[in-house]
Amino acid sequence: MPGEIGGCELRRAPSAPRRGWRRGACRLACALAWLGLLVVALPGDVVAGAEEQAPVRLGAVSNFAQGWRPRTLDAAMALGVPHLRDGTRWRDSERAPGRYRFGTKRTGFPGKVLARDIGLTLVVNWGNPLYDGGDTPTSGEAVAAQGAFVAALLAAFPDLAAVEVGNEFNGANFVRGPLAGATPQARARAHLAILRGIDNALRAADADVALLGGATHSIPAGYLWSLLDGGAAGLIDALAIHPYTTRAEELAGQIGVLRRHPAARHMPIEVTEFGTTDAAAAPAHLVKTYAALAPLGVSGAMWY
Repeated sequence: MPGEIGGCELRRAPSAPRRGWRRGACRLACALAWLGLLVVALPGDVVAGAEEQAPVRLGAVSNFAQGWRPRTLDAAMALGVPHLRDGTRWRDSERAPGRYRFGTKRTGFPGKVLARDIGLTLVVNWGNPLYDGGDTPTSGEAVAAQGAFVAALLAAFPDLAAVEVGNEFNGANFVRGPLAGATPQARARAHLAILRGIDNALRAADADVALLGGATHSIPAGYLWSLLDGGAAGLIDALAIHPYTTRAEELAGQIGVLRRHPAARHMPIEVTEFGTTDAAAAPAHLVKTYAALAPLGVSGAMWY
């Protein structure tokens, strides 16, 4: 339903410039909080008023953009997963300049997910061969075209909860072309340009969706501070991070360093990926990480 995510009410944050969000409790998150797992002591740098924060919305990462699997969605429904994070491939939807299609299995799956009353975050990361040779957009034409694509995506699926711009933009695996060998500062500038392009397109289309930026592997405070110094806080509604290299016991300290930047002091953080490849350790890792994130100003966490 518009305005809700898995039964959780979506409210605008008064400080957000346009599409700010504040999540209510989802069923799974409430269950963990009820068990009394919020045991991490808060450094003073983490976030003021965190003790009043709603429980973290706990969801899961799906990969329907790589192939539609109805049984996977059925399993998510049976488990009561309130929110999914997936991706969308720009090149699959725009095969001629300015012409979009969202009716194939790989491009139309968001409608099937949203029809089940599950919240959905979509990652926009890969380029399009029509622009900059398919590399991560850097030219003005490619950045504007990507923004137009995201606006078309929102026109096709207006109930999307969030768009996450980039995927581990600071890492080695998900940036292509000239940016692959660029310095962190150059990548931060490029990420800001893409955010501005998408923000401009969404404003022009009057599209109402949360915009997530940062999109980092780990918690690189210096890189994220560069984004915030460049004005990212005026463009996005939350910072997206993947704290794979951080133990649960270290989350409060590392997020505390990030929160020392004035623009990050009260900004929501979305952990859009966390998990482990150790199946035996997975249950404990999920609970420990959730417990550590709960008082840190984190609005959502997506299990990978």
